[in-house]
Amino acid sequence: MQKLVWVAIVAGVIFSCNNGTKGSPKESLEKFLSAMEKSNFTEAKKYATDDSQDFLTQLQNHSTGSENIYSNKTFNITGVEVNGDEAKAEVQAGTGATLTFNLKYQHGDWKVSFNMSAIMQMVTDVIKKEGVDINKDINKALDSIKINLDSLP
Repeated sequence: MQKLVWVAIVAGVIFSCNNGTKGSPKESLEKFLSAMEKSNFTEAKKYATDDSQDFLTQLQNHSTGSENIYSNKTFNITGVEVNGDEAKAEVQAGTGATLTFNLKYQHGDWKVSFNMSAIMQMVTDVIKKEGVDINKDINKALDSIKINLDSLP
């Protein structure tokens, strides 16, 4: 009987420790987006990966607050897929495109990957989802430039 009580106590302690520290990717992303909406980069950094800190600092240093693209936006997290220590979250941004945010489990919590590489991946994903052929559009623009240059005296 004592062994059973001891096992129950140990299991309870382990469960409560794990439950309190890990949180969820969705919670971290909600807090990150809320901080970004308010141009609160110091708060956003708490929910960002280690490799996102410098990028957020650069945004903070160059932000006047008036050009915040996150303000007055509604973000709806439509799905989260967890795969070990990594997660992907689909976010509907207002009436615009659906963005895919990557998260990583670091330092006992879920952190949002928000650096130049992550942003470029988001843009690439949106372009693919929208069915845009970037090479075709670039070639069309280059052809237009060539035609305009050829018409110069």
